Amino acid sequence: MAGDRGSRAVRRMNEDTLVLTDTYFTDKGKVVRKKLVRLYPETHSWTNTRISTEGRFSQFLYRIIPEAEGSRLEFTGSQVLPGKKPPALKLAALARKYVKEDSQSWRNLAKAMEEDLGGRSKPKKQRR
Repeated sequence: MAGDRGSRAVRRMNEDTLVLTDTYFTDKGKVVRKKLVRLYPETHSWTNTRISTEGRFSQFLYRIIPEAEGSRLEFTGSQVLPGKKPPALKLAALARKYVKEDSQSWRNLAKAMEEDLGGRSKPKKQRR
């Protein structure tokens, strides 16, 4: 989620479709965002389609790509804006804003996962 304080409700629609409702707080007040997420486990990918008012029908595609001994996340985003296409400078400003928000969301997720795992994902030191 974009803010440091927030919650997520997960409603399973069927075996590969979820509705996520994120609620978080900013200096401007409470923000609620709903997303329809479709999972594709066979390709380690998923789609995220916004269904709340802000950014409605914007869609984001994610895929985990194996690499050597790790992996990387491939991301493609399609932001839907109502009305006329904004001028280039406005689009650039929006892109920077979305990158900042999305990056913060991923940092928050990584932090939460690290706390949940309690360091279990780190390799254990070998005894001699």
